[in-house]
Amino acid sequence: MAENIFRKRILSNPDKPAIIMAGSGKMVTAIELENRANQVAQLLLFLGVKPGDKIALLMENKPEFLVICCAASRAGIFYTPISTHLKKEEIEFIINDSEAKVFFTSKAMAGMAADLLANTPNILARYMCNGVMDGYDSFEDALDKQSTQPIANEVRGFGMLYSSGTTGRPKGIKVKWEEKPYGELAPEAVMMMALFNLDENAVYLSPAPLYHLAPLIFVMLTFAGGGTVVIMEKFDALNALK
Repeated sequence: MAENIFRKRILSNPDKPAIIMAGSGKMVTAIELENRANQVAQLLLFLGVKPGDKIALLMENKPEFLVICCAASRAGIFYTPISTHLKKEEIEFIINDSEAKVFFTSKAMAGMAADLLANTPNILARYMCNGVMDGYDSFEDALDKQSTQPIANEVRGFGMLYSSGTTGRPKGIKVKWEEKPYGELAPEAVMMMALFNLDENAVYLSPAPLYHLAPLIFVMLTFAGGGTVVIMEKFDALNALK
């Protein structure tokens, strides 16, 4: 296993919760997140997705969403989360404009997923978690065939989120891609982690949809610091006050 600060933290406390779903109580430990993210990275490599390429995902708040983001972040890939509230034409535009090669979704999005088959011709592979349907392979079955070991060439990947499109079409916000080792954080990330104490003792509550930029950044920085994220499936003001 490649040595970097992320893995040193995981190996020092592998059973520590990395993700806790606030509603169901489902927990993903640090080593489970690590292994599953490695399997997704291995799958992307198997599919021929290379550093600098893009993937897209459309799903509700769930652990698989973050597994995919963590995988892309170690495989040098741009990942584009898409709002679950967009119309079919808007989602098609983002998938095609982002030049995504692989598309991930969930059974909860099955109705929209079916509608997206016809007009997203550049997608090489489509995966659905928690179920399957025509045109989509099982996410879980695909991962179970992959090794949990890190891929050979781990480089930093990034989120490429889209604007709301209030001045026309949504626009992808893409950072300049440079081949930097996975585990090497940008100076601004280090600054934010220090400012908000995102270290091994941090527990970050995320009540917002993960397809939004700010929640996703803070979740990923919490992972980088070795902390725990608590993800609300959906914000409920009444239950949040209990």
